[in-house]
Amino acid sequence: MKFKNAISQLFKDSLIYGITGGLSKFGNLLIIPIIVEALSKEEYGIYDLTIVFSSIFTGIVVLGQDSAIARFYYDRKEDDDYRNTIVSIGFFIQVILTVFFFLFFLLFGDFIGSLIYPSSNQLIFFWKIALFVIPGQVFYLFSINLFKWTFSRNKYILMTVGNLVTTLGSVYLFLKVFKMGILGAILSLIIAANVFAIVGIILNRKKLKFTVFKRKELYAWKQMTRYGLPFTVIMMAGMLIPTIDRFFLQKEVSYELIAEYSIGVKMGAVMAAIVSAFSIAFGPYAYSNWHSDLATGIFSKVYKLYIIGLCYILMIYTFFGDGLIAIIANDSYTQSLNVYPLIAASWICTGVMEFTMLGIYWSKNTTYNLFVYSSGLIILIISNLLLVPTYLLIGAALSVLIAKASMCIISAQISKKYYALEFESSVIIFTGISFGLALASKFYNVPMFVKLIILIVFPILAFKLLFDHAQQLSIKKTFIGYLNR
Repeated sequence: MKFKNAISQLFKDSLIYGITGGLSKFGNLLIIPIIVEALSKEEYGIYDLTIVFSSIFTGIVVLGQDSAIARFYYDRKEDDDYRNTIVSIGFFIQVILTVFFFLFFLLFGDFIGSLIYPSSNQLIFFWKIALFVIPGQVFYLFSINLFKWTFSRNKYILMTVGNLVTTLGSVYLFLKVFKMGILGAILSLIIAANVFAIVGIILNRKKLKFTVFKRKELYAWKQMTRYGLPFTVIMMAGMLIPTIDRFFLQKEVSYELIAEYSIGVKMGAVMAAIVSAFSIAFGPYAYSNWHSDLATGIFSKVYKLYIIGLCYILMIYTFFGDGLIAIIANDSYTQSLNVYPLIAASWICTGVMEFTMLGIYWSKNTTYNLFVYSSGLIILIISNLLLVPTYLLIGAALSVLIAKASMCIISAQISKKYYALEFESSVIIFTGISFGLALASKFYNVPMFVKLIILIVFPILAFKLLFDHAQQLSIKKTFIGYLNR
């Protein structure tokens, strides 16, 4: 495994998944103008609060089986029967929990809803309807994750693009044609998720077998459940980190301001398309190559190139991204412009964690994962308690950035004990500078010519200072050769 080959493969896979993920993220942005036009700002705030607090329970139903399947799938190469057993056990665990979940919420839904929304029966009503999106999300995620780990790119593209088109069509039908308001917006998500959950199961049917219910597979069931349990908390924490801010905001601001915060979050999540594309490509690549003697050195170099690239994109986006608000919403959403740079920066921290978590995955000790995400959630809650009452929307967005940055630091400190990646201080300094420049452009009137100078000088300095001569030549040859082909 060579650095040139690693860059080439990751660039190709990231490009494929980037286009698909980009279409999906862009499609989610396309939905916003339809919803904003159909709903008042207050109604949009109610819709946002409903959706974010229904999806977080997906983590309980998944029970960490996405991570368990990914972890054990590659243990025996060329053993299709073993791999199908792993996939089937993960699938049926989620089926059983889906049934249990709905029985539980049928009995206790009103009580749980009153804890989340202590002062609004209207929100509880819409939230209980939105819970029906969870089965769709669970098995849609099951399918696209499986396609990712098995390198089934065409099926992955079919699922993501199909889900996007169905969501767009449903939103238009329910909001523009039938004019169903908040209920229509929620139903469109339920339909799209559940339809493509069924499609995914059909496409994966040959990997599912009912023989896993035999006694001889009991150990595998225990192994999968035991490995996945900590990831249930981890996934819950991962879903709470970008959503729990609404819990604090609803106590301090109106639904109209929550709507503005939501638009800012979605604008910031444009960075998620890039991060997700690389993550999808890097995960299977790293797991299948990390036993190589050259892996740590190559991963360290890829890390530098990736993070500097993300920081450069962040600066471009924050320097010139304000115009997006007029396209996806309207000029009344002015508070969103202060939110999206902080959320975009937080997504870079998510990208960094692809590398800082490698040693933790290598250790097979899921307690470390639990510690990292639990620590991040605790820091997020404390930050929200301290910042939201005074700084409102900016305080909530800044809390997300602080929590994710803290998770990077904590996971890096643990990982280096097990997998010796080099997290050079120079990369951290460049990342901090890019964050500072990006955020400064939002709160100070930075002239256009200064922005252009920064965008010219930054990549040149990063390339010259962070990579040695041999690495520079390798990177140039790789990208020039790939672009020529």
